[in-house]
Amino acid sequence: MRSAELDGHNAEELLTRAVHARELDSADSIAQVLHHRIERRVEREAEARERSGREEFMPRSYTDRTPARDDEVGRYASQLAEAMDRRTERLGEEAAQSPPTWATERLGPVPDDPTARAEWTTRAASVVAYREHFGHEDPANPIGEAPGRGEPERRVAWQQAASALGMARNEQDLAARSEGELRNHVATYDRETEWMPPNVDDRLRVAHLAQREAEGGAARRQAEQDAMLPGDPRRDAHAQRVQQARALADVLAQRTARLEEIAEARAAAVASVADVEERARAARAELRRRGLDLAEDREREQAGERRDAERHHDAINVPSRDAPREAERPDIAPERGEATRDAQVDDHGEPPPERDDDGTSADRRIERDLERARAAMARIAQRREAERHDPERGDEHERVRDRDGIDIGDER
Repeated sequence: MRSAELDGHNAEELLTRAVHARELDSADSIAQVLHHRIERRVEREAEARERSGREEFMPRSYTDRTPARDDEVGRYASQLAEAMDRRTERLGEEAAQSPPTWATERLGPVPDDPTARAEWTTRAASVVAYREHFGHEDPANPIGEAPGRGEPERRVAWQQAASALGMARNEQDLAARSEGELRNHVATYDRETEWMPPNVDDRLRVAHLAQREAEGGAARRQAEQDAMLPGDPRRDAHAQRVQQARALADVLAQRTARLEEIAEARAAAVASVADVEERARAARAELRRRGLDLAEDREREQAGERRDAERHHDAINVPSRDAPREAERPDIAPERGEATRDAQVDDHGEPPPERDDDGTSADRRIERDLERARAAMARIAQRREAERHDPERGDEHERVRDRDGIDIGDER
């Protein structure tokens, strides 16, 4: 609450809205629930300001950040804040007269224009005041790591200095996150990917090629049938082959349609968690920057590289349009390779089942993936409906972790 208050929010109003947002009877910890709701509301308002282009450097003096009290302690605190504000102004002027290296690197040279110089001085003053107040002396890193939530006064001063240096809101947010929060972003995205349909792009491309080839083969057989004279002894046998070719084309067309449905569901699922994925990617980058690279990240990346290599191998072995011409291919040549051609379908016009490496038929795998795709679409629709009625509900499923990354329970 103090952090939100220091950021310019009305603490009483925030708490009231958090209490009345939803029921609290089923909460295991009312304090954790209210903390989460207030935190998310403050974050959403900050994100809204950033999207609207209203996020800009707005310095708040020590006087502005000091709670008003009509007693002796309050008057002393007010006088002390005024003295600190005067000191901040002097520090800004000193920085403008003799700019530190970090100031010229992040803020540029001191402008000659009076208005621009005043803004430069105000920005530099926020940074220098933070450095002096909290004893940060690193000449290369102007403000260092973001303080934890246990130091609200220092945290708000750091955020103001970061804004003065031109750090984007998302950069500040990541730098201010604890290790546990960053790991939670990664884990949240991992949970989201568990219900997603698989990527079937390579299988879909192969299915399209097979479908077009089968349709072309059926058309050629029909043309051969039409070219035969009445009474040709081959006519009846060829009519059966035409029927089988059409059946094969129909089966492959159905297979392609199912794969297309899976691909569309995956695209919708990926789009529905794009913001979660972006947060996870940025969190991983911040963890690496801190030297806290996750071992599971490395394993995941290696697994991804293996999958990419397998997809590349599959792609380069897909039959191309430059394959041998019809006359050289026994499976579609008019007078050769009849056994091979007829083996493409069984007595009922069905193609023989393809098998994956684990022995699962390709059609069974598609059906399994299709069930998952339809379940994913139902999940997306349900989530959208819930968010339409209660925008805050979508945020409350995330786990709450303490600064060390120890799970302390979800909101409910």
